[in-house]
Amino acid sequence: MEHPQTIDQVFTVRAFAGDLPVECFLSARGFLEDHSLAKPSFSEDHVHASFELLLCRKGSGYQFIEGVAHAYADESVFLLAPFVTHAHIANPGSSEVRCSVRFILPEAAAFSGRCEPALAAALERLKKERYAQFSAGKQMIALSDLLAEAVCSSESSALLVLGGLLSALFSSVFAELVRLYGGAKEGALPRLRAESDP
Repeated sequence: MEHPQTIDQVFTVRAFAGDLPVECFLSARGFLEDHSLAKPSFSEDHVHASFELLLCRKGSGYQFIEGVAHAYADESVFLLAPFVTHAHIANPGSSEVRCSVRFILPEAAAFSGRCEPALAAALERLKKERYAQFSAGKQMIALSDLLAEAVCSSESSALLVLGGLLSALFSSVFAELVRLYGGAKEGALPRLRAESDP
């Protein structure tokens, strides 16, 4: 999926995980596929003032987080807290398909009434532990594939679907984060709002 005319497109989109607003920053460059088997794709050490969702849809390599190497493979997810030094390198001979979404959340005081206590606790734990790693489920992969297609599309209508796709993706990612940290209870996971919800 290569769309040279859209490589420099950037988007700022508000999504929601339940009632929690998620301000997302995306670049088409962060969704392009690297099929260069001659030299592996990589990024040098860098930090962001925001959270970052990294999803390896296909490929393998090492994600370096604060100097420690973490192996990744198809369908791996890394969720990074703000100001975490990170880099990556794909394994030689590994075609890589990754996506990156930087995002900000309301400050902890603003969580009150906006998200379930289990999610608020999981996000605070993520900040303390600096990152989380888990496997993407089929839903996350399907959503990231649709998101990549919309972000790299040259059609102006693509922007209309980004908020919904990001809301669904973050609801799924945050539900997995809550499960990872042991706080999952029936009804406590973020979900998409239905039109019939108050």
